[in-house]
Amino acid sequence: MKQLTCEMCGSTDMMKQDGVFVCQTCGTKYSVEEAKKMMVEGTVNVAGTVKVDNSEQIGKYMAMAQSAYESNNLLEAEQYCNKIIEIDPDYPDAWLLKGKTAGWQTTAKNNRISEAAKCFSNAVMLSSTEKVTMDLNVAGTTIKASTIPKEYNAQQAYNELVRLSVAIISLQSSYVIEYTGADDCRDLDNKYVECINAITDNFLDTTDADIDFSFFELANSLTECVIDIVIKAYNAVYKEYTNEQCPSKYEWDKYRNRIANLSANFKENAITLLNIAINEDTKSGKLEQNPENAINMLNTLIRYHKALIDANNKLIDSCSWEWHYIDYDRDMPGGFNRVMNRIKANGWVADPNNDGYYCKDYSLTDKSKELYRQLNSSYNKQINCFEEMIKNYQDIIDKKLNAEKQERIDAYWKEHADEKSQLETELANLKTETDTLEKQLPPLSNQISSIRAKMKGSVPSEGEKETVRKEITKLEDEYSKLGMFKGKEKKSIQAQIDELKSRISNLDKSIEDERKALQNDCNNQIRPIQAQYDEINSRLKEKKNRIAEIEDELTKDR
Repeated sequence: MKQLTCEMCGSTDMMKQDGVFVCQTCGTKYSVEEAKKMMVEGTVNVAGTVKVDNSEQIGKYMAMAQSAYESNNLLEAEQYCNKIIEIDPDYPDAWLLKGKTAGWQTTAKNNRISEAAKCFSNAVMLSSTEKVTMDLNVAGTTIKASTIPKEYNAQQAYNELVRLSVAIISLQSSYVIEYTGADDCRDLDNKYVECINAITDNFLDTTDADIDFSFFELANSLTECVIDIVIKAYNAVYKEYTNEQCPSKYEWDKYRNRIANLSANFKENAITLLNIAINEDTKSGKLEQNPENAINMLNTLIRYHKALIDANNKLIDSCSWEWHYIDYDRDMPGGFNRVMNRIKANGWVADPNNDGYYCKDYSLTDKSKELYRQLNSSYNKQINCFEEMIKNYQDIIDKKLNAEKQERIDAYWKEHADEKSQLETELANLKTETDTLEKQLPPLSNQISSIRAKMKGSVPSEGEKETVRKEITKLEDEYSKLGMFKGKEKKSIQAQIDELKSRISNLDKSIEDERKALQNDCNNQIRPIQAQYDEINSRLKEKKNRIAEIEDELTKDR
C-alpha cells in the first residue's frame, strides 16, 4: 500500500485526529475520502489545467507568522514567511513581513538591512495597484480606508527601513561610547552608509510606487542619530579622562586618541552625505517647499559643530600630570606650610597623604593649540552661516503662515461682507475723530507747560533780596579796608550791615509768602486746562481701544 504523503509539504508524518488525517509538519487536514485517493497506486491521468488552492494553508501560515512576529519570535515568524514564499513566491504580505523579521534580527556583527530592503522591494512590486478597502492603523486606531496596496505597502516599507536604520546605528552606540576605538568609530560610520545604501539602492531605486520621500530627510534623521551617539561619546571620553584628578601620560594619550577617532571617522561620510542630500533637495526645490526640514538639518549641523568646538577647547586645556616625591630633608626646612604654598604657587596639586605632589607634564604644543583654535574659528563661522540660513528659512515659514492666515481671513470676510463693511466704516470714523482729538492736546499741553515754567520763576522780593545782598557785600568790602584806628567808622558800617541782614530775614518770609501765592495762582490756572486735557485724553484712549478691537477683529485668524 502507498504511504500517505502530504501534498503541501511532502511530509509522511500523518496522524488521524477527530475523524480526519492531519499533517504533523504543516497542519494540513485531509478527509478520509481524500486520504484514500492519496493511497491509490499507479498513474492518474488528468486532463486540462490543475489549479491547487493553497489559500487556506497560506492563511494559516500567515496567521502563525504574524502571531510569532507580534510575540517577538522573529526567527519563527521568518520561517513561516519562507514556507509561504515556497508555496506562493508572489504573495506580497509574506515578503513584507519577511523583510520586517529579517531586519529586526540584525546584530552588531550581522547587518540584515539590505536583505530586508530587497524583501520590501519584492513586496511592493507584487502588490496590487487597484484601490481596495483595507484596515489601516492611524495613531493607534484601526480604521477602514480606501487605498492602493502598492503605495500603502511602499510607504510602510520605507518607514520601517528608516526605523530599522536608526535602531541598527544605535546598536553600535555602546561600543563607540565605551571604547571609542578607531574600528568602533569606523563601524558606526560604515553602518550609517550601509543603511543609506540599502534604502536607496535595494529599495527606492527598485520601487516604482509613489512614496513620500526626501533624500535629505532620510540622511538627516540618520545623521542626527549618529550625532547624538558622537556627542554622548565625547562627554563619556572626557568624563573618563577627568575621573582621575591628575591623569597620567597614558590616560592623556588615550583621551586624545579617542577624541581624534570620533572627529575623524564620523565626519568623512555622514556630514558629506548630509551635504549631498542638501544639494539634491535644494535642486529639486524640496527644501524651499519644506523649510522646516532645512531648519532641522541646520540645527543638527550646529549641534555637531558646537560639540567639536567644545571637544577642541577641552583638548587645548588638557595635559598629563607627573607625580613627585617630597624630599623632607631638602624641602621641609621652611616648614610644611611653606612647601604647600610653593606647590600651590607653581600650579601643582598637593598629595600630602602620599608625601608628594603632581605637576603638569605633557600638553599640546603651541602650534597644535593654535591649529585647534583656527578650527574652532572656522566652526564658529559655519555656525553663524547656519544660523543666518535658519533665519532665512524661518522667514519663508513665516511668509507661508501669514499667507495661509490671510487666505483664511479673506475667505471669512467674503462670507461676512456686511459685517466687515460696518466695521471698516466705524474704523474710518474713529480714526478721523482720534486725529481731531490728538490735534487738541498739544496746545493744552503747551499752556500747562508755560504756567509751570512761570511757577518756577522769581517773585518780587527775591530781586529786592539780591539788591540787599550786594549792598551788604559792598559795606563788608569797605569795612575790611578801614585801618586799625578807624573804630568809629567801622562801628557805623557794622550797624548798617546788621540792619541789612535783618531786612534779609524779613525778605525771606516775604519770598515764601509770595511763592505760595504764585503757586496757588498757577495751580488755579492749570486746573481747568488739565481737566480739559484729561477729558480729551480719556475720550482719545477709548477710541483707540475701540480701533484696536476692530483691527484685531478684522485681522485675527479664522
